[in-house]
Parts: sequence; structure tokens; C-alpha cells
Amino acid sequence: EMEERDVLHLFYNRCLLSPVLADIELNGVHLDKERVCEEHDIASRRMAEVEADLMDMIDGRNPRSVPQMQEFIYDVLKFKPLKKRGVEWRPTGEEVLQFKARTKKQQAFLDLKKEFAQLNADLSKNLDYFYGVVTEREDCLFYAQFNQAQTVTHRLSSSGIKTKFEMYPKAKSIQLQNSPRKYKRLYSARNPDWYVIEMDGAQIEFRVAGYIGQDTRICQDIVDGVDVHRFTASVLNHCDEEEVTKDQRTDAKPDTFKPLYGGQYGTDDQMAYYEAFRNKYQDITQAQQDWLMKVLRNKEITHPTGITFYYPNASMSGSGYCQDFPSVCNYPVQNLATAEIIPIALVAIWHVMKAMKLQSFLVNTVHDSVISESPRDELELMYEISKWAFLWWVYEFLDICYDLQFNVPLGVGYQAHTHWGGGKEVFFEPSQYDGEVVKIDKGEITVTAIPPTKMDGVDYSSLYKD
Repeated sequence: EMEERDVLHLFYNRCLLSPVLADIELNGVHLDKERVCEEHDIASRRMAEVEADLMDMIDGRNPRSVPQMQEFIYDVLKFKPLKKRGVEWRPTGEEVLQFKARTKKQQAFLDLKKEFAQLNADLSKNLDYFYGVVTEREDCLFYAQFNQAQTVTHRLSSSGIKTKFEMYPKAKSIQLQNSPRKYKRLYSARNPDWYVIEMDGAQIEFRVAGYIGQDTRICQDIVDGVDVHRFTASVLNHCDEEEVTKDQRTDAKPDTFKPLYGGQYGTDDQMAYYEAFRNKYQDITQAQQDWLMKVLRNKEITHPTGITFYYPNASMSGSGYCQDFPSVCNYPVQNLATAEIIPIALVAIWHVMKAMKLQSFLVNTVHDSVISESPRDELELMYEISKWAFLWWVYEFLDICYDLQFNVPLGVGYQAHTHWGGGKEVFFEPSQYDGEVVKIDKGEITVTAIPPTKMDGVDYSSLYKD
């Protein structure tokens, strides 16, 4: 049936990916015992301090008693009760964190509640598990599993494996893909003098959006090395791009690509940025509107990879709002970028590493990146392999198996350090090669795929085909 629908390539890619994921799962990931213990100790002590401050503030009331906390929050602190279907509602749980303070005492209470909630989440969801691993397992390794084709867009997801620690009454687990960025520093290479390497598709979803929408402005900005986050910050802060500060640029990052995912509403400044984005990148904006019209007409849409998304209840209100619009914009980009292109590069990297009999091995893949542990003398080689996989083989594979002539330049980010996320990230763009790689002429985009690199007399292309 898949062959008749001409989508057998989607299944083929999953078959190629399965042994790679199995290998990664069996390798496990390694934690730095000293850093984990230090982080766990800091969070535990701070949580105890915040809890003591909260107990002092509520003045002997039982924090688990709903009536007592209602009396404190609404009668003592004077927060206004909420209305739920016209009936007064006095929550005491997480809903309280959304309240806005009007007095210093209200603000102090909310600050303590928010900090306590964050510390509790940090410990219960991550640090307690990490602490159990490094104190009860001599190798400081833990394991999880990947799931294929379970998400709507077919990108990978991950599940934890329940682990029983002597120090905790219940088994705990943690998965591989959604670890908070601040805890990357707790992961390290298991071998002395080895490095954790992260190879990722640089701005992969932005580039894929440029391809799907055939947006020449996106492509030109990529070729010119335009800092898209600086443009965002300039609009949000009402200043020229040259005046944007480092902090303003960092703060603007979460908003930069929201229009790619159907972002339409927010503050006045955010709305102004979304409009500026749509005006700047008109081709992808028009493509999004075309997708929406197809969905409203047909209740489904098939994208270039062959995958079909269904919207049986899609409709538009009198004001022009469609609740499916964010997914209509997001799904095709996320599917091609992180469910197809990243796995293609991941499989290529794994096969070349095996064929060259490297000591390096893969330990994780997170949405747009591939993570390995590697000895010092293989760092340069891993860099070259990542360039070959992302900047040449992806184009070949998409052409051969998907009949897609991907005509937007891809890029590679490469970072190597003793701990995950440490060190300076190096970016490599096709334009850094000699000769014309990308041409944009009269709205037409053409990309010359980078030829496979040869190192130590090995042609990666022939290795992979074998």
C-alpha cells in the first residue's frame, strides 16, 4: 500500500534509522558525578531555604490545608478570587502563580512560590534521578529509548526506562531528548581525555521553510550570513539593527521563528514583529496561506516528502481565524527538517564511523543534533564527516529516495568539549567553499551540493554506497 501511494521512502528511512537508534540506546549517556552532586546539593539547600521562608510567611498555617491557604491568600494577602463560569473560585495550587501582584507582600509571596515550584521541578524531574545514577551506579551511565513515528510530524521522541534506586521509594526515569539546556553541563565523556561532540543542522527549520516556500529572501539571508535574531530584536526594541545589544538579541530569540509556526498573537511589539516578518519573507508567508486554503477545502494536505496531514474539523471563523493554522504552518517544516533531514545525516554519520572503524561512538540525538563521544585525535575527522553528511549526502539522499531537489544551502554547527554544550560552537556554511555554491536569479534558487570530502585516502561516498 505504501508503494502504491509512493511513500515507501518514508518507511525506508525508518528502517535505516532503527539499527542506529538501537546502537545509541545501548551506549547510554554518562554523567559527571562531581557536577551532579554539586548541582543537587545547591538545589536541595536552596529549596529548604525557600520552604522555610514560605512557612514563616504563612505564619503557622498548614500549606497542605486548602481552607487555611485560601484564608491566607485571599483574606490576608488580599488577592482577588477568580471567576469560573460566573462562580467565585479560590485556587491555592499552580493557578496562583499566574496572579499579578499589587503589593510588595503579594510579590514576595509569588516570588517564593515560583522559585519553590521551579526547584521542586528541577529536583523531581531531573536532579534526583541524576543523583541516584551517580551515587548508586559506579559507571555513572543511564539509558533510555527512542520512539519512531509516534509524533504527528514523525520526529523522534524518547521515553525513560524506569530505574529503582535505594534512596527513593518509587522508581524514576528520565528521557534523552528534553533535558533542560542548563543541565547539559552535567553530561560528560566517560573516557579520560575524550570529548562530547555536538553536530547539528544550523537553523535547519528556517532553511527548510525557505525550501518549502521557495523563499528567495530567506535563501539570500542565509548566503549573506544575515543575523535574523538581530532583526527580530531591532523590531521588538524599536531601534536599528546596529544598536541592538547582546542581551536584546538573546531575549529576542524565542520570537524569531514564531511566524514560521503560525504565531499571530502576542504583545503589541510581538504583533509588530510578526507583521515585519511576513513582509520580509513574503514567499513563505504566501505558502502558508496556500496550505491553509488547501486544508480548508480538502481537510488534508500532502507535502513534498509524501506525508499527508489530516484536518477533519478545519474551519474558519467569521473573523478569519482557523485554530489549525499553527499546525498547518509547523508540521511540514518540522517534518522535513527534524523527521527526515536530521535522521538522514545521523544514519550517514553512523555508517561512515563504522566503516572507518573509529573509536568514536554516538550517544544521543536531540531534534536537530547528533551527539558523540570521541577521542582527541578524531575531533577533526568527526568535523569533516559531519560536513559531508549534512552538506552533501542529505542532498543526494533526498534526490535519490524522495525525488526532492533541495535547493537551499544547509549549514553545520559543531561543538566539542569535555562536557556537553561546553566550548565555542563553530559554524560551517556552504559559502565558505571556493566557487559558487548558491545562485539566486529571477526568483530561481539553485544549489550545487558540496562534493564528498576525502580524508586519509577514504572516499566517504563509496563507503556509504557499499
